[in-house]
Amino acid sequence: MRITPEVKPISELFPIESALRHQIPTYQRNFSWFNSNIETLFDDISHEDEPYYMGNLLVQKLNDENLYEIVDGQQRMTTISLIFLAIYERLLDIEKESDQEYDNEVSIGIRRDIQRKLVYEGSPRLKLLKRDAEVYDNYLGILDKKTKGRYGNRAFAKRYSFIMSLLSDPEGIHSKKEIIKFYKKLNAVEMLRISVDETSDAFAVFSSLNSKGLPLTLIDLLKTEYLHLALKAGVDSIESVDKWEDLITIFKTESDDPSSIAVTQFLLNNYDAFESGSQASITKRQALKSYIRLFNDNGAKYMDTLIKNAEIFSHITPLVDDDPSIELSDEIVKKIKQLQKLDPTQTYPLLLFALRALDKKTIRETTINSLLTYLIRFYVRRNIVQAPKASNVRAKIIEIIRKVNKNDLDSELMKQVRRTLGSIAPSNTSFGEALDQGVYDVSPQTVRFILISLERHNGSNYFNKQTPDNLDNKSKTKNGKKQLIWTIEHILPETENLKNGWPKMISPSDPEHFEEVHQQYVHKIGNLTLTGYNPEMSDKSFSDKVNYKDNNNNNDLGLRTRLWLNESILDQSSDESWSTKKEWTPKDIERRTEMLKKEIVKLFDLKDV
Repeated sequence: MRITPEVKPISELFPIESALRHQIPTYQRNFSWFNSNIETLFDDISHEDEPYYMGNLLVQKLNDENLYEIVDGQQRMTTISLIFLAIYERLLDIEKESDQEYDNEVSIGIRRDIQRKLVYEGSPRLKLLKRDAEVYDNYLGILDKKTKGRYGNRAFAKRYSFIMSLLSDPEGIHSKKEIIKFYKKLNAVEMLRISVDETSDAFAVFSSLNSKGLPLTLIDLLKTEYLHLALKAGVDSIESVDKWEDLITIFKTESDDPSSIAVTQFLLNNYDAFESGSQASITKRQALKSYIRLFNDNGAKYMDTLIKNAEIFSHITPLVDDDPSIELSDEIVKKIKQLQKLDPTQTYPLLLFALRALDKKTIRETTINSLLTYLIRFYVRRNIVQAPKASNVRAKIIEIIRKVNKNDLDSELMKQVRRTLGSIAPSNTSFGEALDQGVYDVSPQTVRFILISLERHNGSNYFNKQTPDNLDNKSKTKNGKKQLIWTIEHILPETENLKNGWPKMISPSDPEHFEEVHQQYVHKIGNLTLTGYNPEMSDKSFSDKVNYKDNNNNNDLGLRTRLWLNESILDQSSDESWSTKKEWTPKDIERRTEMLKKEIVKLFDLKDV
């Protein structure tokens, strides 16, 4: 096996001069990053010091010495290519608004370079899979002054639109100067390219990279410094090692290994919550020096503070199994678990700050309950609207901690939260407009949370004393893994290869060209419900989905299941019933979307918290 590891900056992976190209092999899946993944990458590139290491790129060298297949790293490479293209388009837009030729000279040069980075001898340097390539290759027409095609309902196109919005953010990267600065930092980003000659070697390396071996983490580096300082201070070495183990044990998972992600999360959020006087969030690279300084200033006893804060943090993050080291009411635990489903990592400094205050009895449980309710509603809105940016939320969260009067938390905390987060929260109008779109492919986890919340709020006819609510429960599969019992069901099936009468039902005038109608309606909230039988119903006809029954009993398990969500499939303004409901059309989806939208906006209103 011949393996060639090389550290490569992005400027060499997307070169201007050479013939280097990459392609995605057919066994790979399509581009699958969400907006949150893209935003995290943007923030890291913007705020981390150069050169920022972005991870590994595992490639197999093909017969053409300049052509490589991407075995691991497709999502990042595709995202980078889309960022380059978006930078080109944004600079072009800005140039059109400016009449100063000299002022445009630098950006024109960058656009020329981007064109050569993305296209070589008339073909894309990055060859994507067919479905993604259809949109990507069309969008590359921007480089030749062509108009982009209409692919707005495709997830790939939505990700590009999101990148464009990140480069047009009035509170972030939006001016020519900022875009050019970001472009230069992007070119300096580094990846470890690992090249192999054979497919079998590629998969062997991939398996090794993704095995259980733990990389060196921030906490590993800090351990050496802590033990050294403890020794200097005359602390018994056994005692200091025991203290260290007390800290690490908090972050152990079911596999008995510490979660390196959770440890890093804790250290960054602990610093932002209690140690920093700045409103800027600390970066991973700055953290080591900052904690060494804290140990130098406070001595080895600072470990006791870290342990106490880590115990509290274990209740906040879903990455570790929380230990009841601090007492929290059932209601607070329940709301924390609800919030965890909404990817609220930007709020962790505030949650850590508030729960530490609760532990010290300087704040009441009722205030914590109000805080959690507000954050849940805020994040439902934020995740659907995809605004404000995560970095903007983080900045506001830290601003709240800095501004709040710590001597009067009960009256001050929620006042600051409503004022500060309320200033950037999506309005009812923007929330409603976002709910009119295909929400499922924006944030499936948030959509599931919304559907469950609707079901519980409106009093399900299905769950009762004999059939307890198990909407959040998981069951074990045959291979021992756990999976959710209830999952999202697309009434109009999600599959692209529609059959069983669906093409004619949704596009009666042109059933052979139903794809555009399908893309427009399939991910709308009005087309979604919950089921425990998603694989069984799959792409069945509407009638079969309505009347689905398990082979082992005669119970209604399809759309007739007596959920409130399923009852809303029927038009309540008419005499429609399951015996008369024979089809499911775009008109039905629009009607149900409008009805559910009103319920959702009201359910997640921020004004009454």
